[in-house]
Order: sequence, then C-alpha cells, then structure tokens
Amino acid sequence: MSAPTTAIESAFSGAISTSIRPRRSTTQIHKQILELCQQEGGAGQTAIQYTLNLCYESMRTALQKLSDEGLIERISVRPAEGAPRIVYRTTQRGITAAASLRASGLV
Repeated sequence: MSAPTTAIESAFSGAISTSIRPRRSTTQIHKQILELCQQEGGAGQTAIQYTLNLCYESMRTALQKLSDEGLIERISVRPAEGAPRIVYRTTQRGITAAASLRASGLV
C-alpha cells in the first residue's frame, strides 16, 4: 500500500485492514457453538451471542439447526430465586460431531 496522500487517508490508514476479520463458515460457527455449550452448565443465548460475536438472527438460526439435528438440547434451569433460565447443552451426538470436526482439521 502506498503512503497516505490526504488527511482522510492518513486518519484511516490501517483502520480498515485491522478491523476486518475473515468471514466464518456456517460449519465453523456450529463447531464453536457446540464447544461453548459443552461447558459445565451449558450456555445461554446471551453468552453464545456475545462470546461468538453473532447477531441475534444468526445465533437463533444456528441454534435451531443444531437443535433440529439433535446436536444440542434446550434446557430450562430453575434457579433458587428468579425466573427460569434457558440454556443449551451439547448432546452426546454433538460432542462426537465436534470431535470429528476438530480431528478433520477443516474448521
């Protein structure tokens, strides 16, 4: 890249190249969700959305697909106080699928 020639180019030089990350495939996102939901106690929607940096619609679509395929399960957890909380946990089938994806090295 050549040296910045205007004030605008100077102000933004490097900003674009450092802020853009490679796009993740759906398979990569699914693998990351499976791994996150394997943690003790599972993972709630907010944790999934913010940890994996997903918009609500992408997260909802991925959770629905993984649930439909039997890779995660939706569980209602009732704390001692307060409202029930929904968490997602990876099923045994999901654990096997995540291990296969890791072993393949493709994602």
